[in-house]
Amino acid sequence: MGASNLARCGTRSLTAIALLPLLAVGCYSAEQLNVEPPTSYALNEKRGAVTVGVKPYATTEDTRAMFGADVTHRYLPVLVVVQNDDVEVKIVERAEVMLVSSDGVELRPITAQRAARTFKYSMADSEAWSPKASVNANEPGGPMERDWIRKELPATTNLRQGKRVGGIVYFSRAGKPPYVLRVDLLGMKSQKTDNIEIGLPGVAAPVE
Repeated sequence: MGASNLARCGTRSLTAIALLPLLAVGCYSAEQLNVEPPTSYALNEKRGAVTVGVKPYATTEDTRAMFGADVTHRYLPVLVVVQNDDVEVKIVERAEVMLVSSDGVELRPITAQRAARTFKYSMADSEAWSPKASVNANEPGGPMERDWIRKELPATTNLRQGKRVGGIVYFSRAGKPPYVLRVDLLGMKSQKTDNIEIGLPGVAAPVE
């Protein structure tokens, strides 16, 4: 991190220094997202020649590291990775990823831009920055918003054989755990939809 960034952010605690070498943009710091093969994740499911792997970010520590703040009271971000080994092209749409709670609440994704712009960033979420720095990090078009958008699962991907796509899908917190993540994949030629469901054990209800 350059001296100019330090000057803009003002005095920092050792916590901020310890975040290096995380992605540092202005006063916002977060890990970069690395998308691995779906079988690399503990939660994965195979349907025919298609494999889906997921990783929920449901703890304070995980969300602070990946998104620069504790978002667990408001959002449940989930990394979704799809690998297609079928000869048929599969259409992967972010809007066709759904989170279903145990009490029947069906949650559709919200965009990264909307999530970032409505999130209330405060000192309680990250003690490493000053209040002024926190506000600047969460301003419209600011580093937080750009980073969350960069990590987001693309809106639509035509996934060819041997390829994979992955990214974060953002959900508002609602309903009661445990949750099930459902991914609907459309075959481009057959127009057949495959539904792949993966349980998300260990995701607790948000603490208000």
